[in-house]
Amino acid sequence: MPSTKIGGSRIELLARWLLVLLSVWAGVNYFLQGNMVRVLSAVLTVVLFLLFPLLGKLFKISLPLPFKVIWLLFIGASMYLGELHNFFYRFAWWDELIHSGSAMLLTYAGLLLLYVLSRDQRIHLKLGPLLTALAMIWFTLSFGAVWELFEFGVDQVMGLNLLKGRAGTDMSGVYDFQRALLNTMGDLGMDLAGALIVAVAAFFHFRGGGRSCFGRPLELFIKNNPSRFRQDAGPED
Repeated sequence: MPSTKIGGSRIELLARWLLVLLSVWAGVNYFLQGNMVRVLSAVLTVVLFLLFPLLGKLFKISLPLPFKVIWLLFIGASMYLGELHNFFYRFAWWDELIHSGSAMLLTYAGLLLLYVLSRDQRIHLKLGPLLTALAMIWFTLSFGAVWELFEFGVDQVMGLNLLKGRAGTDMSGVYDFQRALLNTMGDLGMDLAGALIVAVAAFFHFRGGGRSCFGRPLELFIKNNPSRFRQDAGPED
């Protein structure tokens, strides 16, 4: 119902700005403590909280409310709790949880990208269920590799600890590159696992004629952006 949708959007907006303010507050506290590394983490957290809606406006795409909520929860869990409140160090399984979850979300985002490209008149793209699933996996692993390179660069240039080369939150400790390598390989492994789960679900979804709950977020995205899609287009059977 319209009133529910508006209410949900307002709640998401309020929650997003509340988390932004909390991240700024954490950054201010870290600044007063002289911990500039954590200040940079707080700045990055704020940017990521605001990034998803900005990308929607930039590319003129209407993002469904569930997509915004999932992004909000993911950044909250990974950056706000993980980095600013040390959940990555408090709980050994937190990093694996975040990477596998982000891989599943990213793989589904790859499917949305394939749908958009397949309906672009300037691009002749038509994929069957198998190639669609493989493309989703390649997309996620490619993004995961680029992200690991980004984390390595940030660690080396800004002195952060995104690759967990240091055992704790003390940034003055020695950076163990073997520890960072093991973390990277583990992250890529979780990326592959998350991508496989979603890609296999996508394969059977399209092989079954596109009639499963897997396609509901996709249908919602298409419904919110009718100008970007033709009703008769889709992955071949």
